[in-house]
Amino acid sequence: MLLLSAILLVISGCSSKEDLVASNITINISVKEEFDVDNRLKFSGTTNLPNDMELILSVSGEEGYSSQTKVYITNGLFESEWFTNKGEGLSPGSYNLRLSSPTANVQPESVQDLIGEQGANLTGEYVVSNDTWGNMIEYTYAFHAGSFTSSSTDEDEEIWETVDEFLASGQYALVRDFIDQIPNPSYDLQMMHHLAMYHIYGQGGETEKSFESLYSIPSSYSGRNEDLIAYEKSLYTDIIDSKDSKEDSDFNIYGEYQPVESMTPEEIQAELEAILKESIPDN
Repeated sequence: MLLLSAILLVISGCSSKEDLVASNITINISVKEEFDVDNRLKFSGTTNLPNDMELILSVSGEEGYSSQTKVYITNGLFESEWFTNKGEGLSPGSYNLRLSSPTANVQPESVQDLIGEQGANLTGEYVVSNDTWGNMIEYTYAFHAGSFTSSSTDEDEEIWETVDEFLASGQYALVRDFIDQIPNPSYDLQMMHHLAMYHIYGQGGETEKSFESLYSIPSSYSGRNEDLIAYEKSLYTDIIDSKDSKEDSDFNIYGEYQPVESMTPEEIQAELEAILKESIPDN
């Protein structure tokens, strides 16, 4: 499970394989959607993945919408073609982007030299492993399509006053519902939606979904309430660091003697989820 990885060794867009392995920098992916006046959609993004690496962008949404395209990294940037619905703009509603990479063996040789055989050098928050095909990139992103545009700065501020008030009072369900009513919320509002769902899932005991929501916010995010998001992420890091540093680390959360080296991956995952569940505030 990506969000419960205890060690994050990662790559950067370096000029040589030696630099890549030594850098130990988390893979950085940031994506932003853009709609034109006809509600056609395209994505642009930044990343530290190597030049010429191929990525696949798959969009799915309400009423069975599904479309896919390829992009290639150029100097840390990528941009998709326009997504349409049979030539027309997308219908208002909720959509998901899944950004993934083909297997390492079909990437250009220059990319394979950097990411390693079967993507062995790819590790981190946005990497999934397969016993047959090795390591691949996977990044998911939720967004809305619609016709909403703010008519003035005052209207923008009114929206944010409402969102910030709900966040400050811990009314996360109201944050979710309020943003859901906006057909095409801004990128920052979408990040607040992820933040709200982090708390909602956590309060419901759905730890895995909770931290998936939190880490759907890119590490490079710099926008509204970025300090709050950084604080929430630091709580997770502190939990893991604290657990790892305890002298009685051979005892599980229930006080039973259970050395880590004797635990199965399923038992380790269950242990981490129990720790994270206890750490999430009730309100």
